[in-house]
Amino acid sequence: MSEFDLCAVEETDFEPLSRFIADIHGLEARQARGWFDHWWTRNPFWRPDIPRGWLAKSSTGDIIAFTANIPLPYVIAGKPGLCFVTGSTSVRADWRGKGVSKAVARAFASQRAADLLVGTGSTPVAYRLWQSVGMTALDLGWPSQCPMVIASHQKWMESAALRVGVPGLIAAGLGSVGLLFDTLTASRGFADVLEQSSPFERRDSDQLAECRASQASTYPFRDATTLNWLYFYSSELSQKRFILVARRLGAITGFAAFKIYSPSTISLLECRCIDADPRVAKELFQAARLRWRARGGAYMLFWPYTSMIEGALPGSKSSGYSPMTYTYLLNNPGITVQDWEKVPGDGAVSLF
Repeated sequence: MSEFDLCAVEETDFEPLSRFIADIHGLEARQARGWFDHWWTRNPFWRPDIPRGWLAKSSTGDIIAFTANIPLPYVIAGKPGLCFVTGSTSVRADWRGKGVSKAVARAFASQRAADLLVGTGSTPVAYRLWQSVGMTALDLGWPSQCPMVIASHQKWMESAALRVGVPGLIAAGLGSVGLLFDTLTASRGFADVLEQSSPFERRDSDQLAECRASQASTYPFRDATTLNWLYFYSSELSQKRFILVARRLGAITGFAAFKIYSPSTISLLECRCIDADPRVAKELFQAARLRWRARGGAYMLFWPYTSMIEGALPGSKSSGYSPMTYTYLLNNPGITVQDWEKVPGDGAVSLF
């Protein structure tokens, strides 16, 4: 008899699974339970025939391993498709090294119902795990570190001085020099770029669907339904997102979505513009910089995943963060890796 059983996640597993994830990751069970609502219950692209994920259970019925399975809408070689993204792969400490993680990972990687399977942002251990079950490590061609843009030179100069032991009064004085620079760079307004703090209207769908980050034929699909699920399905989630929309004569010309990591730092999840126009992207990023500064923020992280993103990055870059890991498996022969818009948000955007 096997030491553990593998099964798909059912609704009856939600409560014990939320406690399992909370114990593994040091969260509140309520927070993990909210993820399930986002990933599956509220996900307009989840269907009953799509597994929510997989559990490994011990002979006593305790959950000892888990990985999620989250469907996302895609355009595959110019046609509607589906991508499955994994998330929160977890194994109980006393079961590690016993083949449990590979069992749940293999269940995810063996799916054929989606055109594309993606794992992003993995820890080094999980990264090797996905490769061991046949997923390919993708060379993104990104820089060794993602650029970190300074939104507030005042906060940056003051915190940098404090880190090297400069007395607080002097550090504050240096910060005032940064404030002067911030004031000069804030002289220009962006009347056509506004923060989106409520769900998109249905009438915005066609314009949103035309917004792109590249001319690739395989890319994540976005319309009002998708964006409202990703960013506004709950007040808790929307408080962790920072969304800006550019309009011209009332029509949407682009949008940028950021994740709020901390009171000081946001990170770009995705940016899309009509005709992948870097000029609109630049307007969005500059407006985001000013508005994030006004909210007390100091830093902005960017993964330059397309030439549009790279060409629109603001100046005043500082040291960045190491690039995330990325693995994939293709089920659709129409997908060309070179013509695939590989977005960091494929995984991170849907998780938390």
